[in-house]
Amino acid sequence: GCTLSETFIKNFTVIMADHTPPNIDDWQLNSPKLGTKQPLDIDLNRMIDHLSLAYRIRVQTLDGTAIAGALELAEHERVWRFTPTQAWLNTDYQIAIDTTLEDVAGNRLSQLFDRPTSKGEIKPPPEKLFIPFTLN
Repeated sequence: GCTLSETFIKNFTVIMADHTPPNIDDWQLNSPKLGTKQPLDIDLNRMIDHLSLAYRIRVQTLDGTAIAGALELAEHERVWRFTPTQAWLNTDYQIAIDTTLEDVAGNRLSQLFDRPTSKGEIKPPPEKLFIPFTLN
């Protein structure tokens, strides 16, 4: 590595291990109004890894058509906010979540970070989970 020009100290605080996977049943959705570009907010009820939030949650119609828009993370990765490019239409929507979504401890929707499932132990999780939502 490179030599530092001055001393650098980084302090860490250690907390108890997190052995609880994220659970979409704990999420709170704040649905936008029909015909607007209001954002869809999801309160995730815990910190989720920001890269997971950027790549593993999508908004789509029930037939799987992706909805274009902008993503914003708030409240220290506890809130996922999606603002559509076009106004919300009078149709049915859903949130598609890849089960490899991870919290900041590395726990996935499908398994704990330090306890991978062994083959045959339990049936494999689905690749995606879906949360349907309606507009206000």
